Amino acid sequence: MKKFYVLFGLSVFTLVIGLLLGKYLENFRGINPYYAIGKMISWGFVLSSPLISLITLLFVFFTEKDKQPNFIWKILISLPLLSFIFIFTASIVKSI
Repeated sequence: MKKFYVLFGLSVFTLVIGLLLGKYLENFRGINPYYAIGKMISWGFVLSSPLISLITLLFVFFTEKDKQPNFIWKILISLPLLSFIFIFTASIVKSI
């Protein structure tokens, strides 16, 4: 079960680092030539967080059949994935 804690922490860590890096890089927009590279790295962190969350959720469902974690833990694991789905859905609805 401890490996799931590590993957959950990695998922949240990549999401937070990606968002902070993106916010920090806005100060250098148009000034620094590394802005585009930094934004790509930031988006890579942000978009890899739901992927790590999905992998963790699949590990929990398929490897720990005898001792399933409680519902709250499953929601916490899927939080980055759910936030990504919510933001994606909201942006599609707004564009219609």
